[in-house]
Amino acid sequence: NHTTNEYEWQEIESWSVVEPKPMVEICVVDDGSDYILRCSEDHLVFTKNRGYVKAIDLVDDDQLVIVNKTLLQELHRCSQTSAKSA
Repeated sequence: NHTTNEYEWQEIESWSVVEPKPMVEICVVDDGSDYILRCSEDHLVFTKNRGYVKAIDLVDDDQLVIVNKTLLQELHRCSQTSAKSA
């Protein structure tokens, strides 16, 4: 919750099956380790400096907000220097 700065879960109200979208890889450096996040180009990613930004529009200066460090640690290590860093 961006108003209270607290984590909260919400029930999924609906979902649908859609055609696959173009994907991007984002290299995230956290506590000296680097990880790859894969998501669709239009997926909104929350940053400290610009709020929600489409993944394709992230720039090197963006600071991603990492909510679940356990999930981050389970991701594959970065292996490409062309991925965007945060």
